[in-house]
Amino acid sequence: KDVRIGLLDIPGTNPASSGLLLSLGAAGQLGFGEVCQPASAVKPDILPLMRAVAGLIATMDARNMNVVLDAVSSITSRDPMAGPLVLSAIDMALHDLNGRLRGCPVHVMLGGRYRSEIELSQYLQCGSVLPDGQDAVAAVILEYRQEPVRQTDSYGPSSALGWLTSAIEQFGSHVQIDIDAGGTFDNPALARTFAEGLLTRKPRLNLGLLQPLDDADLVGHAALCAALPLPIILDRSVHSAKVMGQIVRLGAADRVVVNLERVGGLRSAMPVVAIAEAASIGVSSATSCHTAIGAAAALHLAVVLHDTLPARLDNLL
Repeated sequence: KDVRIGLLDIPGTNPASSGLLLSLGAAGQLGFGEVCQPASAVKPDILPLMRAVAGLIATMDARNMNVVLDAVSSITSRDPMAGPLVLSAIDMALHDLNGRLRGCPVHVMLGGRYRSEIELSQYLQCGSVLPDGQDAVAAVILEYRQEPVRQTDSYGPSSALGWLTSAIEQFGSHVQIDIDAGGTFDNPALARTFAEGLLTRKPRLNLGLLQPLDDADLVGHAALCAALPLPIILDRSVHSAKVMGQIVRLGAADRVVVNLERVGGLRSAMPVVAIAEAASIGVSSATSCHTAIGAAAALHLAVVLHDTLPARLDNLL
């Protein structure tokens, strides 16, 4: 068995981010995995951890996928930043390899698909030019950046709020619109005021508010769920089945986004999905990867979900 790790050099990606491509298996039968190192101020040190894990995998039988992933998890769990990213890449490669060895798609190994077509959401950064032909768009995610209160044009057309309200009006009521606040609000009261301002003129049944508060503030998100007439969606807060259980217990979300790299791969994603769906919380699949390898993994997860919510594949070229 051979384990190879290669750096990704993909034109058009964020220059501050980087990727690793993993191949696992014998020369004639390979499984592939991918991980994207995020462009953040404090970068997780992925490569040394990936090399350490690769050395362990090379001594194990990749067909015993759960045994291998348990062994890998015992190493990656020591690093809360790089660990889930490395585990996710190994998980992708093992699922891919075992699907090939068994002659079946990965979604069969996950329990079987519910659909063969998946809608994708389109992510638009704050202030960007809105695309033409909105009739073809089923779902968008609009980024919102909170601005200083003293800024003179904080409510003008060129402001973040002005761009957001203009985009909402342009897309209309037939497009699902999730507003990605990215934890910009310091407390539930500010988030509630913001949301109520958007709903002042008329009710908007197509709006959702994505991660308005800090990732760890599940109590605050629960308060927003109880107070606001629009769904609260969590993505960065969802990083394990344990946290998903806390979200359900507190009533902290109406929908969640399960990002493969954040939770540690397909095997770790399935219990998160099971807990959410048992509580009637909608689930979307997502990936931070740049290539078709990460996309394939996210789409295999998407087709086994009960919900028909759009998948988030925003980073793909």
